Amino acid sequence: MLVLLGVLSGISATEPAALAGVVVHAEPAELYSETEIDAMVAQIQARHLGNDPYWLRLLHYSHGLRGHRSRIDDPRFFLAATGADDPEQECIATLRAVCRPTPVDFPAAAERFPARLEWLIATLPLARARLSVPSCAALEQVLATMPHTQVSLVHADASLASPGSIFGHTMLVLSSADPAPYPTQVIAFTAYPRRDHDRCYAWRGVFGGHPGYVVSEPFLPVGDAYLRQEHRALWAYVLDLDQAATQRLLRHLWELRSIWSAYWFLDENCSHGILTLLEVARPDARLLARLPWWTIPVDALRAVQSAGLIRERRWQPAISEALSDPAFAQRLEDLVRPVANQPSPVKYSEPGTGPESGHGSLRVSLGFGATTTTTFAEFRLRPVMHDLLDYPRGFPVGFQLGLLDTTLRWYADEQRLEMQQCAVVTIRSVQPGSPSPLPNVWLFDAGLLQQAMGKQGARAIHARLRGGAGIAVQAGESVLHSALTMETRAGELQPHYAVGPGLSLGAYIPLGSMGILHPHADLTAFSLGDRTVAWTLGCSGRLWHGRHCAVSVDLARHGGWDWVDTVATVRVDGYF
Repeated sequence: MLVLLGVLSGISATEPAALAGVVVHAEPAELYSETEIDAMVAQIQARHLGNDPYWLRLLHYSHGLRGHRSRIDDPRFFLAATGADDPEQECIATLRAVCRPTPVDFPAAAERFPARLEWLIATLPLARARLSVPSCAALEQVLATMPHTQVSLVHADASLASPGSIFGHTMLVLSSADPAPYPTQVIAFTAYPRRDHDRCYAWRGVFGGHPGYVVSEPFLPVGDAYLRQEHRALWAYVLDLDQAATQRLLRHLWELRSIWSAYWFLDENCSHGILTLLEVARPDARLLARLPWWTIPVDALRAVQSAGLIRERRWQPAISEALSDPAFAQRLEDLVRPVANQPSPVKYSEPGTGPESGHGSLRVSLGFGATTTTTFAEFRLRPVMHDLLDYPRGFPVGFQLGLLDTTLRWYADEQRLEMQQCAVVTIRSVQPGSPSPLPNVWLFDAGLLQQAMGKQGARAIHARLRGGAGIAVQAGESVLHSALTMETRAGELQPHYAVGPGLSLGAYIPLGSMGILHPHADLTAFSLGDRTVAWTLGCSGRLWHGRHCAVSVDLARHGGWDWVDTVATVRVDGYF
């Protein structure tokens, strides 16, 4: 195990492909002739083995409008010139490479791609004894010494402290059932910025601008960073993988050493990379097919749960008390090492639940409403992820993150469909007593908003950017919050912008297990550009019907830009 993970631990974004370890090249009984190789190539073509589901998983192919395309972007991962988008040619090229003699001082195909080799031997009349390099001896020697490896899927809570952690993080942890034959290791798919202190880190991540690598490192420093430095809880899900599945996983990890793929925050991210590895270990699980259009860690957990791969769940809350290093190390090891009757002291938003038990990240809402002058029907779609009025089970307390939250309204008397808002990003953190160095209230909004203006209440679209920070106080079961804000608007204004400071006040009042109320007041004094005082006084409420459905009611009075109006809406929310 140390040999295998030592190689993975040494991966960096700038290293060339790591060569295999010490491999013994045995003399084969008789190499395959070109005629015999051609006969097996004909079988690949006749049986359409290039489209075999497991082969497609090994090469990370996805199917789109233009056919197959691998999600691996590193050309070193392919043996055929067209291997990135031609599974059959890559299969043929791999067969020829393992059957032919290997050039001197060049790693053999069996050493580079042991998982592919095992599949070819199991699928074709391919005799290992007749191959010039029948296996990767270094890898096989390691695998023979680790028959009792436990694989856990570990989830770190979402955190609003940095762009890379707002959805949480998923990783695999390998641990031994024996006392301590090797250090517990983390396997993760991680983005490597092309430059240090990249100011466009989040932007590049959204658009696949970072290379991502499968890396390995000891679990102890990783756990320390999450639990003690970032104050994020860890959830460990012991996976139902037998020895054969674990060895399939490790052989494929060997193939991915120093191989890069574009890292996309909303798609090919840490969770997608881990699910791809688990599909190689358990091809019957079909994990990627269980995801929505995007990939975020909590949806990955639900995919693993729905596939029946979770044997046991364990939990370690963020650690704020002082612990000696040995005591901390022992607590971390207990989280992932195979221990009989391991306790699971779950304490999240509600006892006995985990992140996978929360509501779906997609929310679809239908409703109706009225203003002082008109009525409307409303459709609202929020692809990701959670707000402070949603059913709280499974989400960190005081956490809100929304992306592309879009509201459309149909005004029946005008026979018009209009966009009320498109909140590209909405972030709230309301955590009284938080040990984080950040303010215990902070907010950020960016997007488009419809604003009624003028004596006639004409509706105009404004681009909006708002940020703020403040304090929150626990008052019994309720949380009182206030924040100083700064807001910028751009659009149909005189001139075309408005900038000003503001104040936001409110309270989150739980209604037991039924729902929550949020009375709130917001005021912004736009003092630059188109000057006005914009204000809102209202109350929002949501009644939960389990984690899949809710009813929302909003009542608010708005003022600003020579217009005052009252708006009431009622919606039914579904979570998917």
